[in-house]
Amino acid sequence: MRRTSVLLLLTALSGVLPAATAAAADEPSDCPQPYVVTFDEGASYGRQVAAHGTVSSCATGAAATGGTVTLRTPDGTTLGTAAAVSATGTFGWSAVTVRASGTTDRLVLTYDPGDGTAPQQQPVTVTTQTPPVRLALDAWVPVADSTAAGPATVRATVSTYDAGHTFPQWVTLLSPTGTVDVLDAGRVVATLPLRSAPSTFPSWQSQAVSAAPLASVRAGDTLTAVYHGDAGYPGATGSTTVTDQRQPTTLQITGLDVQGVDAEVEVSLTSTEGVVGDAPVDVAVDGKHATSFRTVSWSQTSGWGWGVTGGKHTVTVSFPGDGRHQPATATGTLVVPRVATHVTLSDVGPGSFGAVSPRSLERMQACVTADGGTASARVRIDRKVAGAAWWTPVGTLTTRWGTGCGLLSVRQDASSSYRAVVLSDATWLSATSRTVTVASLRRADVSVRARAGSATQDVITATVSPSGTLHLQELTSRGWVTRTVTTPHVAAGSTATVHFTVTRSAGATRTFRVVVPVDRAAGSVTSARVLVPPRR
Repeated sequence: MRRTSVLLLLTALSGVLPAATAAAADEPSDCPQPYVVTFDEGASYGRQVAAHGTVSSCATGAAATGGTVTLRTPDGTTLGTAAAVSATGTFGWSAVTVRASGTTDRLVLTYDPGDGTAPQQQPVTVTTQTPPVRLALDAWVPVADSTAAGPATVRATVSTYDAGHTFPQWVTLLSPTGTVDVLDAGRVVATLPLRSAPSTFPSWQSQAVSAAPLASVRAGDTLTAVYHGDAGYPGATGSTTVTDQRQPTTLQITGLDVQGVDAEVEVSLTSTEGVVGDAPVDVAVDGKHATSFRTVSWSQTSGWGWGVTGGKHTVTVSFPGDGRHQPATATGTLVVPRVATHVTLSDVGPGSFGAVSPRSLERMQACVTADGGTASARVRIDRKVAGAAWWTPVGTLTTRWGTGCGLLSVRQDASSSYRAVVLSDATWLSATSRTVTVASLRRADVSVRARAGSATQDVITATVSPSGTLHLQELTSRGWVTRTVTTPHVAAGSTATVHFTVTRSAGATRTFRVVVPVDRAAGSVTSARVLVPPRR
């Protein structure tokens, strides 16, 4: 507490003073000013300061009555004007507001006697302290009549509290001003501007609040808040966990079964009010979405099925919550054994597994069934060329759900056998189809011409594509008899032309044909008949 005493100067009287008076003026005076003004700084809190003082006559010491005392900043801004000085010569302010807390301010105190005398000024100082504040952070998910959860509400309250000041009870402290940053996982999700609010605290406290809905905040999140302070109050921090005002729910897996490759789950979703009906439930298998369904209100349990692969799986069911109910999850373990399969192989053209032209593309269709229905599985197509001892993979396909079939185009280079093999995995056991043979188409053309310079021989010319072993056969009374066999030395798969020399008979026409048996290159072929006339 400080006290400042000032003697206010009297205004000089006009006219000529008597000599005695003039002589007295040369003598030191005990009252250079007619009034003594004292100034006492009282309690301070933030930017607010209480102050009071007295005004008395210097000559007599009697309390001055009347007049006003004004407190201003050096630039003339009025901070407080007291009522007329009381009969006891006192004045004061319950609280005046200065520029900032934690500072020493030089002010100007002016006393106006109100008697025509010029007002008198004197310098005074006030010192303020920086008081602490509290930051309270609340956050909750409210109850709402909606199918989805509403946004969380976040409220920040910055309040003063007793710092030992002695302001009278009727003094209203300034409310904190500025903003509060709300952070979720270190990220600012809202900046809330403070506003004054009716205090629920004792009169020597004040508070400011701000609230806002935040869609990005969820129940259970931990939020932190930072108040940046203002000219009168320092910054502060606080934290909270978002609470949930909705009804708690219980989600249980009451049944988890598998039939072949189809799984089924049954759940129970209840709250304090009973069964929660028409609620969305998501089903995830090993962390990936599998299916979803809605509960029914007339049954304690609800269920749904979906396709599943073999093996051991973690099944998670989850209810996302709504405006009245909190979310819930449940997990279970599902073991799916591998399923036996059956596979068939067929042809859809162009040769339909008959004789086909060399280097043509055959579309092969594999169909897989399992557990009495179609199945989607990976199937390998193998080929074994005629005469080979092993199978060679030529490609894979995946059969489709619904049809259970898939297509693969294979280039047909030589007569071959084909099979389909289901590749075993976590869901399916392996299976192999029956063998199907595809022969390449072979052509054979024959013609007869007389051998030059001979009346007893003709030449049979046979053209075969692709080449193979040629059998020249003659029709006899015993049937077709092979007369000669030859294998042309040409590149595999190419066309061969062979000349056969035959002898004309003495009195009958001879009938011939060329036969090429099936081999690795192509299927068998029999030429048209050719006639060799008798001798001339």
